[in-house]
Amino acid sequence: MTATPRDIAYQLRQGHLVAIADETGWSVAADPTHVEAVTNLLALRSLLPPDQLPTLLIQNTDQLGM
Repeated sequence: MTATPRDIAYQLRQGHLVAIADETGWSVAADPTHVEAVTNLLALRSLLPPDQLPTLLIQNTDQLGM
């Protein structure tokens, strides 16, 4: 089953991590303003090998302080 953008947005607002597959591999999306999502993302990060650091995408430089 393919999730709709509406389903994905709902899952993100609930603090869930969302796996996204594309031509480069897998990505994980999370809402950085949701404490539970950040906690889950940090837990996932601790399971990754040291050479696989996550890439964070932000909308503007004001979000760097978050």
